[in-house]
Amino acid sequence: MLEITADMRVYTLLKNFPQILEYLYELSPKYKKLKNPILKATVARLATLQQAAMIGGFSSSEFVNLLRTKVGQNEIDIV
Repeated sequence: MLEITADMRVYTLLKNFPQILEYLYELSPKYKKLKNPILKATVARLATLQQAAMIGGFSSSEFVNLLRTKVGQNEIDIV
């Protein structure tokens, strides 16, 4: 299984963990922009999880570990 990290692209996350999309919508209304197929195809390919965390108002560590926990991965320390 692919490990979720702060430098992972949002596109890679969604491609490997498609079930996480609904969870993103729950975390922040700002992530609902990913419902737009054009934004999903472009922004998701460019943005890292670290950048997505800032958009949603999370620290990188908090955001990544929320996602990791949701897919059954252990939390990690992010500096």
